[in-house]
Amino acid sequence: MVCCVKFSPSGLFLATGCNRSTQLYNTVTGSLITTLLDPTAPTEGDLYIRSVVFCGVNDSNHGIITLATGAEDRCIRVWEIDLYGGGSSGGGGGNTSGGGGSSSGNGGNNSGGVSGNNGTGMASSLSGTVKTKLKWTLIGHEQDIYSLDWSAAHGSGGVILSGSGDRCVKVTKK
Repeated sequence: MVCCVKFSPSGLFLATGCNRSTQLYNTVTGSLITTLLDPTAPTEGDLYIRSVVFCGVNDSNHGIITLATGAEDRCIRVWEIDLYGGGSSGGGGGNTSGGGGSSSGNGGNNSGGVSGNNGTGMASSLSGTVKTKLKWTLIGHEQDIYSLDWSAAHGSGGVILSGSGDRCVKVTKK
């Protein structure tokens, strides 16, 4: 079951949220770039990803995509996807504000490959291994997360807004 879909700001990528996983697709070729799975998530029962949001796409320069996912386990996971496979920048850890949430840094790797020309001259860059890293797991909501959004207008890194069944909107600075 696909619970949510979101285009990247450039329209070159599409993220989908399903049960336990998030997929990233190349919209020009239709090919799957990578599947994101949190190995630390609970394994019993369902865990539907209810919302996805692109938190900045630097595909024209460094090939780094930051994607946030919200799920029914009350967690927001922030992923870094390196399309060129040249290594992830930054480390774990993060801050939350506006609701008393907390975060923990996690490491994780999924890899997948994609090839073909996506119409932007990035074909050779997108061939080979795509590296992913779970940068942060943000907690603080008391019920399932249903909605996420991101804005770059609020300082370096921007902010992630999350809405939950607990009737709260939380603001998290990246």
